[in-house]
Amino acid sequence: MKIWFFLEHRLSLKMILAAALMIRLLFVCLLNPDHYYFSDARHYDRAANSLLNGEGFGEKYHRAPFYPLVMAAVYGLFGRSFLSMRLVEAALGALLCWAIYRLAAALYGERTARWAALLAAFFPHFILITGILYPTNLYAVLLTLSTYCLIQGDRGGKKLYLAAGGALAGLAMLTVASFFFIAPFWMIWLLWTRGKRRWAPLLVFAGVMALVLAPWTVRNYIHYGRVTLSQPLPHTALPNLQDRAAQEQEIASGFQSTVRHYKDHPTGTNEDNLLNTIRHYLLHPAATVQHVFNELGHFWALYPDRLDTALHSYRAQLHAKDHRMEINGDFWKWVKWPSILIMAPIFLLAVYGGMRSSRVDRRITWLWLSTFISLSMGYSMIYSEVRYRIPIEPLILIWTALGVTALLQRAG
Repeated sequence: MKIWFFLEHRLSLKMILAAALMIRLLFVCLLNPDHYYFSDARHYDRAANSLLNGEGFGEKYHRAPFYPLVMAAVYGLFGRSFLSMRLVEAALGALLCWAIYRLAAALYGERTARWAALLAAFFPHFILITGILYPTNLYAVLLTLSTYCLIQGDRGGKKLYLAAGGALAGLAMLTVASFFFIAPFWMIWLLWTRGKRRWAPLLVFAGVMALVLAPWTVRNYIHYGRVTLSQPLPHTALPNLQDRAAQEQEIASGFQSTVRHYKDHPTGTNEDNLLNTIRHYLLHPAATVQHVFNELGHFWALYPDRLDTALHSYRAQLHAKDHRMEINGDFWKWVKWPSILIMAPIFLLAVYGGMRSSRVDRRITWLWLSTFISLSMGYSMIYSEVRYRIPIEPLILIWTALGVTALLQRAG
C-alpha cells in the first residue's frame, strides 16, 4: 500500500502536469520532425498553408475548419513545421490533464481528481494523439472543457458558464463534426431537471453554440448549396449495407470512392442531401442493425483494430506523391496485447466507477451515458474505430479514477 500512499499524498497536481508535458515532449522528439504518420494529416497541413498564403482553405478541403485554423496560427507564430505543431499539441495534452482534473474535482472531489489527472498523464491514447497531427487532441480538450462549463452552469445557474460551454461546444463541432451526435442529448439533459423544464439555460447554451457555428454554416450553404454545420457527408461515405466485403475493401482503400467523388463533384450532388441519407438506412433496416452492431464492436474495441493508412502498400503510394508520408509504420501490429492489458482494467474500473457515480449523482451519470451512447451510435451508423472514442475517454478515465478511489476506501 506504500506506493498508493505515495501516489495519493506526495504527487501534487503541478508534478502530474509537469510529468504529462515531459512525456509528451519526449514522444514528440522520438518522431521524425519532417514526416507525418497518418494520411489525413496532409489535408490539414495543406489547408493551413493555404490559409497562410491568403487562399482560404483550398478548393480540395471538405473538412471541419478549426484544426487547420489552429495549425495555421501555430505555423504563423513558430514556423511552418510539423515539429512546432506537435510541441503545441504536447502543451494541449497537459491542458487536457488539467481539464480532466478540474472536471473530476467538481464532481467527485480532490482524491478522485488527482487519480484522474495521473491516469490521463500516462494514458497511451492521450500521448499518441499529440504526434499524429489530427484534430483528436484539440477535440478532446474542447469537449472536456465544454462538459465542465455545462455542468457548472447547470448547477449554479451561471449564464457565463453556460455561454462558455456553448462556445466551446461550437468550437468542438467545428473541430470534428461528430459533436453533432452529442449536442442534442446535451441540450435535452440541460432542459430537463428533476422533471421540470428550464428553457433559459438551454437558450443560452444553444444560442451561443449557434452563433459560433453560424459563419461557417453560411459559408457552407454558399459553397455546397445546402445546410452543412461543420462538414459535408457525401453519399459515398455511407456504408455499403448490401455487400460487407465491398465495404471492408472501401475502408482498406482509404475511402477512395469519396476521394473520387470530391474530385468529380467539388460541391457535392443532390444525392448528398439529408433525406437521401435517411432513406439509405430505411431501405435496409436489418442490414443497418447488423452494420451498427459490427461497428460498435470497433468503437469499443480494447485495441486499435482499424488504423488509418495501415497498409504498407497504401503508405508507399502516398509516399510516392508526398515524401513526408512515413512508410515505416508496421510497429502498430505489436500494440494489440499491450492495449488489451491496459484497456481491460480501465474499462472494468470505469464500469465500477459508473455504478458509484449513479449513487452520488444520477443526473451526471445520465449525462455521461448519453454522451457515450450518442457518439458511439452516431459513428457506428457510418464507420467506427478506436481513435473516434478518444475524445470521450477523459470521461471514461474520470469514472476509472472514481472506481480506483472507491476500492482504496474499501481497502482502508
